[in-house]
Amino acid sequence: MHREGKSLIRSFLSRRACRRPSERNRGSILFLAVGAIAVLTILAAGASSVVSQEWKLASFLTDANTSFYDALSTIRVMKQIWVLRSSPLVMSFYDLRTRDLAFGDKVVTLVCYDEQALVPIAHADRSTLLQLPGIVGNEALLNAILATPLYVKEDLLSAEGVTEDVYGQLKGVVTIYGAGRVNINTAAAEAMTAMGAPQALVVRIQQYRAGIDGFEGTADDGVFSDVYHIADVLEPYGLTAAERQWIETTVLAQQLTTGSSAVRFDMTVKKGKKTLRHFLVTVDISTGVILRWDEQ
Repeated sequence: MHREGKSLIRSFLSRRACRRPSERNRGSILFLAVGAIAVLTILAAGASSVVSQEWKLASFLTDANTSFYDALSTIRVMKQIWVLRSSPLVMSFYDLRTRDLAFGDKVVTLVCYDEQALVPIAHADRSTLLQLPGIVGNEALLNAILATPLYVKEDLLSAEGVTEDVYGQLKGVVTIYGAGRVNINTAAAEAMTAMGAPQALVVRIQQYRAGIDGFEGTADDGVFSDVYHIADVLEPYGLTAAERQWIETTVLAQQLTTGSSAVRFDMTVKKGKKTLRHFLVTVDISTGVILRWDEQ
Protein backbone atom coordinates (compact mmCIF):
# COMPACT_ATOMS: atom_id res chain seq x y z
CA MET A 1 0.00 0.00 0.00
CA HIS A 2 2.82 2.33 0.82
CA ARG A 3 4.46 1.71 -2.55
CA GLU A 4 1.09 2.07 -4.31
CA GLY A 5 0.48 5.39 -2.54
CA LYS A 6 3.81 6.76 -3.61
CA SER A 7 3.14 5.57 -7.13
CA LEU A 8 -0.23 7.40 -7.22
CA ILE A 9 1.37 10.60 -5.94
CA ARG A 10 4.11 10.45 -8.58
CA SER A 11 1.50 9.78 -11.25
CA PHE A 12 -0.61 12.79 -10.11
CA LEU A 13 2.38 15.12 -10.00
CA SER A 14 3.50 13.89 -13.39
CA ARG A 15 0.09 14.65 -14.95
CA ARG A 16 -0.03 18.08 -13.26
CA ALA A 17 3.44 18.92 -14.56
CA CYS A 18 2.34 17.97 -18.07
CA ARG A 19 -0.64 20.36 -17.87
CA ARG A 20 1.26 23.47 -16.83
CA PRO A 21 2.63 24.46 -20.27
CA SER A 22 -0.86 24.12 -21.79
CA GLU A 23 -2.41 26.29 -19.09
CA ARG A 24 0.31 28.88 -19.54
CA ASN A 25 -0.36 28.92 -23.28
CA ARG A 26 -4.06 29.37 -22.68
CA GLY A 27 -3.32 32.30 -20.35
CA SER A 28 -1.09 33.93 -22.95
CA ILE A 29 -3.69 33.46 -25.66
CA LEU A 30 -6.37 34.93 -23.40
CA PHE A 31 -4.14 37.95 -22.64
CA LEU A 32 -3.44 38.50 -26.35
CA ALA A 33 -7.14 38.19 -27.17
CA VAL A 34 -8.11 40.77 -24.55
CA GLY A 35 -5.37 43.09 -25.84
CA ALA A 36 -6.52 42.66 -29.43
CA ILE A 37 -10.10 43.42 -28.45
CA ALA A 38 -8.96 46.56 -26.64
CA VAL A 39 -6.96 47.72 -29.69
CA LEU A 40 -9.87 47.03 -32.02
CA THR A 41 -12.19 48.90 -29.68
CA ILE A 42 -9.89 51.95 -29.72
CA LEU A 43 -9.57 51.81 -33.51
CA ALA A 44 -13.32 51.45 -33.89
CA ALA A 45 -13.89 54.40 -31.57
CA GLY A 46 -11.40 56.47 -33.56
CA ALA A 47 -12.99 55.51 -36.86
CA SER A 48 -16.42 56.28 -35.44
CA SER A 49 -15.18 59.69 -34.29
CA VAL A 50 -13.75 60.46 -37.74
CA VAL A 51 -16.96 59.35 -39.44
CA SER A 52 -19.00 61.43 -36.99
CA GLN A 53 -16.86 64.51 -37.65
CA GLU A 54 -17.08 63.99 -41.41
CA TRP A 55 -20.83 63.56 -41.17
CA LYS A 56 -21.17 66.74 -39.12
CA LEU A 57 -19.02 68.63 -41.62
CA ALA A 58 -21.04 67.31 -44.56
CA SER A 59 -24.26 68.21 -42.75
CA PHE A 60 -22.95 71.72 -42.01
CA LEU A 61 -21.89 72.28 -45.62
CA THR A 62 -25.23 70.97 -46.88
CA ASP A 63 -27.18 73.23 -44.52
CA ALA A 64 -24.96 76.19 -45.45
CA ASN A 65 -25.42 75.62 -49.18
CA THR A 66 -29.16 75.07 -48.97
CA SER A 67 -29.50 78.14 -46.72
CA PHE A 68 -28.34 80.25 -49.67
CA TYR A 69 -31.21 78.91 -51.78
CA ASP A 70 -33.63 79.36 -48.88
CA ALA A 71 -32.64 83.04 -48.80
CA LEU A 72 -33.20 83.39 -52.54
CA SER A 73 -36.56 81.63 -52.22
CA THR A 74 -37.55 83.99 -49.41
CA ILE A 75 -36.93 87.00 -51.65
CA ARG A 76 -38.99 85.47 -54.45
CA VAL A 77 -41.83 84.60 -52.06
CA MET A 78 -41.95 88.12 -50.63
CA LYS A 79 -41.88 89.71 -54.08
CA GLN A 80 -44.82 87.53 -55.09
CA ILE A 81 -46.71 88.33 -51.88
CA TRP A 82 -46.29 92.05 -52.49
CA VAL A 83 -47.30 91.77 -56.15
CA LEU A 84 -50.56 90.05 -55.17
CA ARG A 85 -51.61 92.78 -52.70
CA SER A 86 -54.67 94.89 -53.43
CA SER A 87 -52.37 97.93 -53.70
CA PRO A 88 -49.06 96.54 -55.02
CA LEU A 89 -47.59 100.01 -55.59
CA VAL A 90 -47.98 100.96 -51.92
CA MET A 91 -45.48 99.92 -49.25
CA SER A 92 -46.41 100.25 -45.58
CA PHE A 93 -44.99 99.09 -42.26
CA TYR A 94 -47.60 96.34 -42.23
CA ASP A 95 -46.25 95.03 -45.54
CA LEU A 96 -42.77 95.06 -43.97
CA ARG A 97 -43.79 93.18 -40.82
CA THR A 98 -41.60 90.35 -39.50
CA ARG A 99 -42.42 86.93 -40.89
CA ASP A 100 -41.33 83.31 -40.38
CA LEU A 101 -41.23 81.29 -43.61
CA ALA A 102 -40.76 77.50 -43.54
CA PHE A 103 -38.62 75.69 -46.13
CA GLY A 104 -38.57 71.96 -45.39
CA ASP A 105 -36.94 71.45 -41.98
CA LYS A 106 -35.64 75.04 -41.87
CA VAL A 107 -37.30 78.34 -40.98
CA VAL A 108 -36.30 81.76 -42.28
CA THR A 109 -37.05 84.67 -39.94
CA LEU A 110 -37.45 87.74 -42.12
CA VAL A 111 -37.24 91.37 -41.03
CA CYS A 112 -37.72 93.98 -43.78
CA TYR A 113 -36.61 97.60 -43.98
CA ASP A 114 -37.67 100.11 -46.59
CA GLU A 115 -34.61 101.87 -48.01
CA GLN A 116 -36.94 104.59 -49.30
CA ALA A 117 -37.82 105.50 -45.74
CA LEU A 118 -34.47 107.32 -45.75
CA VAL A 119 -33.04 110.38 -47.48
CA PRO A 120 -31.63 109.48 -50.93
CA ILE A 121 -28.19 111.04 -50.66
CA ALA A 122 -27.60 111.09 -54.42
CA HIS A 123 -30.95 112.76 -55.24
CA ALA A 124 -31.90 115.01 -52.30
CA ASP A 125 -31.45 118.77 -52.62
CA ARG A 126 -28.62 120.51 -50.77
CA SER A 127 -30.93 122.16 -48.25
CA THR A 128 -32.14 118.70 -47.18
CA LEU A 129 -28.64 117.20 -47.05
CA LEU A 130 -27.37 120.12 -44.96
CA GLN A 131 -29.96 119.25 -42.31
CA LEU A 132 -28.81 115.66 -41.94
CA PRO A 133 -27.36 114.55 -38.58
CA GLY A 134 -23.58 114.62 -38.73
CA ILE A 135 -23.58 117.24 -41.51
CA VAL A 136 -25.86 120.05 -40.28
CA GLY A 137 -24.71 123.13 -42.15
CA ASN A 138 -21.21 121.84 -42.92
CA GLU A 139 -20.86 122.80 -46.59
CA ALA A 140 -17.29 121.51 -46.92
CA LEU A 141 -18.24 118.11 -45.51
CA LEU A 142 -21.26 117.86 -47.81
CA ASN A 143 -19.14 118.72 -50.84
CA ALA A 144 -16.66 116.00 -49.87
CA ILE A 145 -19.47 113.47 -49.56
CA LEU A 146 -21.05 114.41 -52.90
CA ALA A 147 -17.65 114.09 -54.59
CA THR A 148 -17.20 110.54 -53.29
CA PRO A 149 -18.45 107.59 -55.41
CA LEU A 150 -20.91 105.64 -53.29
CA TYR A 151 -21.33 102.00 -54.26
CA VAL A 152 -22.21 100.90 -50.74
CA LYS A 153 -23.16 103.03 -47.77
CA GLU A 154 -19.83 102.35 -46.08
CA ASP A 155 -18.14 104.33 -48.87
CA LEU A 156 -19.21 107.43 -46.94
CA LEU A 157 -16.24 106.71 -44.69
CA SER A 158 -13.97 107.41 -47.68
CA ALA A 159 -15.15 111.01 -47.86
CA GLU A 160 -12.76 113.50 -46.30
CA GLY A 161 -14.05 114.58 -42.92
CA VAL A 162 -16.44 111.65 -42.40
CA THR A 163 -15.35 110.11 -39.12
CA GLU A 164 -16.80 107.04 -37.47
CA ASP A 165 -18.95 109.37 -35.36
CA VAL A 166 -20.29 111.24 -38.40
CA TYR A 167 -20.96 107.97 -40.20
CA GLY A 168 -22.76 106.61 -37.14
CA GLN A 169 -25.14 109.59 -37.27
CA LEU A 170 -25.67 109.36 -41.04
CA LYS A 171 -26.03 105.64 -41.73
CA GLY A 172 -29.51 105.29 -40.25
CA VAL A 173 -30.88 108.35 -42.06
CA VAL A 174 -29.56 108.13 -45.64
CA THR A 175 -29.68 105.60 -48.46
CA ILE A 176 -27.83 105.15 -51.71
CA TYR A 177 -30.72 103.15 -53.20
CA GLY A 178 -34.15 103.98 -54.53
CA ALA A 179 -35.53 106.27 -57.20
CA GLY A 180 -34.98 109.50 -55.27
CA ARG A 181 -38.29 109.83 -53.45
CA VAL A 182 -39.07 109.20 -49.78
CA ASN A 183 -41.95 106.85 -48.97
CA ILE A 184 -44.42 108.79 -46.80
CA ASN A 185 -45.80 105.48 -45.47
CA THR A 186 -42.48 104.45 -43.90
CA ALA A 187 -40.45 107.68 -43.78
CA ALA A 188 -38.17 107.96 -40.75
CA ALA A 189 -38.81 110.98 -38.53
CA GLU A 190 -35.21 112.17 -39.09
CA ALA A 191 -35.69 111.99 -42.86
CA MET A 192 -38.88 114.08 -42.77
CA THR A 193 -37.26 116.59 -40.43
CA ALA A 194 -34.25 116.95 -42.73
CA MET A 195 -36.67 117.56 -45.60
CA GLY A 196 -38.07 120.51 -43.67
CA ALA A 197 -41.27 119.00 -42.31
CA PRO A 198 -42.56 120.82 -39.19
CA GLN A 199 -42.14 118.65 -36.08
CA ALA A 200 -45.88 118.71 -35.37
CA LEU A 201 -46.55 117.37 -38.89
CA VAL A 202 -44.08 114.54 -38.39
CA VAL A 203 -46.02 113.56 -35.26
CA ARG A 204 -49.36 113.71 -37.11
CA ILE A 205 -48.03 111.47 -39.89
CA GLN A 206 -46.77 108.95 -37.36
CA GLN A 207 -50.09 109.01 -35.49
CA TYR A 208 -52.03 108.34 -38.67
CA ARG A 209 -49.72 105.50 -39.72
CA ALA A 210 -49.94 103.86 -36.26
CA GLY A 211 -53.73 103.48 -36.45
CA ILE A 212 -56.07 102.92 -33.52
CA ASP A 213 -53.73 100.62 -31.57
CA GLY A 214 -50.92 103.19 -31.70
CA PHE A 215 -48.37 100.78 -33.20
CA GLU A 216 -46.93 100.91 -36.70
CA GLY A 217 -46.73 97.58 -38.48
CA THR A 218 -50.12 96.16 -37.45
CA ALA A 219 -53.28 95.42 -39.42
CA ASP A 220 -55.03 98.68 -38.49
CA ASP A 221 -52.24 100.92 -39.83
CA GLY A 222 -53.23 104.07 -41.66
CA VAL A 223 -51.84 103.99 -45.20
CA PHE A 224 -51.40 106.81 -47.70
CA SER A 225 -52.40 105.46 -51.11
CA ASP A 226 -51.84 108.64 -53.12
CA VAL A 227 -49.37 111.48 -52.50
CA TYR A 228 -51.86 114.01 -53.86
CA HIS A 229 -54.28 113.26 -51.01
CA ILE A 230 -51.84 113.27 -48.07
CA ALA A 231 -53.08 116.65 -46.85
CA ASP A 232 -56.74 115.62 -47.13
CA VAL A 233 -56.11 112.41 -45.16
CA LEU A 234 -54.34 114.34 -42.38
CA GLU A 235 -56.94 117.13 -42.18
CA PRO A 236 -58.83 115.44 -39.29
CA TYR A 237 -55.58 115.48 -37.29
CA GLY A 238 -55.60 119.28 -37.15
CA LEU A 239 -53.45 120.11 -40.16
CA THR A 240 -52.24 123.71 -40.20
CA ALA A 241 -51.83 125.91 -43.27
CA ALA A 242 -48.02 125.76 -42.98
CA GLU A 243 -48.10 121.97 -42.76
CA ARG A 244 -50.37 121.71 -45.77
CA GLN A 245 -48.05 124.00 -47.71
CA TRP A 246 -45.04 121.82 -46.90
CA ILE A 247 -46.88 118.72 -48.12
CA GLU A 248 -47.99 120.35 -51.36
CA THR A 249 -44.55 121.84 -52.07
CA THR A 250 -42.77 118.54 -51.39
CA VAL A 251 -45.20 116.59 -53.55
CA LEU A 252 -44.84 119.03 -56.44
CA ALA A 253 -41.04 118.74 -56.14
CA GLN A 254 -41.51 114.97 -56.57
CA GLN A 255 -39.78 114.21 -53.29
CA LEU A 256 -42.50 111.96 -51.87
CA THR A 257 -44.01 108.63 -52.90
CA THR A 258 -46.30 106.04 -51.29
CA GLY A 259 -44.36 102.96 -52.36
CA SER A 260 -40.84 101.63 -52.59
CA SER A 261 -38.58 99.82 -55.01
CA ALA A 262 -35.66 99.15 -52.67
CA VAL A 263 -36.10 96.88 -49.65
CA ARG A 264 -33.46 95.45 -47.32
CA PHE A 265 -34.05 91.91 -46.09
CA ASP A 266 -32.54 90.77 -42.79
CA MET A 267 -32.81 86.97 -42.92
CA THR A 268 -31.87 84.40 -40.31
CA VAL A 269 -32.00 80.74 -41.37
CA LYS A 270 -32.57 78.27 -38.53
CA LYS A 271 -32.88 74.51 -38.22
CA GLY A 272 -34.63 73.86 -34.96
CA LYS A 273 -32.91 76.09 -32.41
CA LYS A 274 -29.66 76.16 -34.39
CA THR A 275 -28.86 79.27 -36.45
CA LEU A 276 -27.37 78.23 -39.80
CA ARG A 277 -26.80 81.49 -41.68
CA HIS A 278 -27.60 85.19 -41.53
CA PHE A 279 -28.13 87.25 -44.69
CA LEU A 280 -28.48 90.98 -45.30
CA VAL A 281 -29.76 91.53 -48.83
CA THR A 282 -30.96 94.71 -50.54
CA VAL A 283 -33.25 94.14 -53.51
CA ASP A 284 -34.89 96.27 -56.16
CA ILE A 285 -38.29 94.63 -55.84
CA SER A 286 -39.62 96.25 -59.00
CA THR A 287 -37.08 94.33 -61.10
CA GLY A 288 -35.91 91.57 -58.74
CA VAL A 289 -32.29 92.72 -59.09
CA ILE A 290 -30.14 92.12 -56.00
CA LEU A 291 -28.37 95.38 -55.16
CA ARG A 292 -26.29 94.08 -52.28
CA TRP A 293 -25.66 90.69 -50.68
CA ASP A 294 -23.95 90.16 -47.32
CA GLU A 295 -23.90 86.90 -45.38
CA GLN A 296 -22.55 85.67 -42.08
